[in-house]
Amino acid sequence: MTETLDKKREFYADMLLLLVTVIWGFSYLAVHTCILETGTLGLNAYRFISAGIITAVIFNRRLRHIDKETFRWSFIVGITLCLTYALTNLSIRYTSTPNAAFLCAMGVIFVPVFEFFFMHKRQSVRLIIAIILSVIGIAFLTLTGGGRLPSTHVFGDICGILTAIVYAVNMIATETAVQKKHLDAVVIGVLSMLWTGIVIFFVSLAIGDIGIPTGKPAIIAVIFLSLFCTAFSFIAIPVAQKHTLASHEGVIFTLEPVFASIVAVFAENLVPTKYQFIGEVVMIAAFLVLETGNINKKEGSS
Repeated sequence: MTETLDKKREFYADMLLLLVTVIWGFSYLAVHTCILETGTLGLNAYRFISAGIITAVIFNRRLRHIDKETFRWSFIVGITLCLTYALTNLSIRYTSTPNAAFLCAMGVIFVPVFEFFFMHKRQSVRLIIAIILSVIGIAFLTLTGGGRLPSTHVFGDICGILTAIVYAVNMIATETAVQKKHLDAVVIGVLSMLWTGIVIFFVSLAIGDIGIPTGKPAIIAVIFLSLFCTAFSFIAIPVAQKHTLASHEGVIFTLEPVFASIVAVFAENLVPTKYQFIGEVVMIAAFLVLETGNINKKEGSS
């Protein structure tokens, strides 16, 4: 009976992560809709401050007793989120939606690489194969005839790769914090959103990269990004992680760029070229090689 209950909880947790993935797939279009009015950094300031305030009100009882360690870890996670989302929006602004979606999703690959070099964790042959496939996928996705980057996309593509690197650092920092049993993952999530919003707000004011959305589509896009892509998502993820494997989460999140590409096809008539399509397939294969191996290992060792 207990095992059945656990399997049900795992299923519902996976479905919750799938819902987050679908929402994030739509986020790229929402960012495109409002970024010219709000500014790159201004948009992130709006969405994270709003999300932080909303979740702080909802989880106010859990925020009444915050220790220094929780405060410190939430700041670390928040700062890496600042860089992640600033780079993400720059990537979305200066490259195509599918390019931004796939390159920003590469963070899952960089995590084990950083663990190997900086934490001395031995990596499997399966991981090495996944990394090689990922590099091939990036090449197909971003390179055109003659092996040259399109001049209109190069800056956005670089920002996408940097996003993946910084997000990998964020995931490692978050995982380290959540593994501490005396720390509340939800509280860390709420505080990190507030840190992110506050820091980006002051930076956006300093460089003048913030504006007030006036058009109805832009306002709706900001509300959608604040409520669903930020507030809901960054609370749903730690909640789901209590009942499912991290490897499940990795596999499910590989679907984010797939949903983003589907949205781009229907909303922007942006059909990927055959080389981009090959790149997408190869990168998805890389994620599946890496994460499916982890699932098999987890399920086999009981």
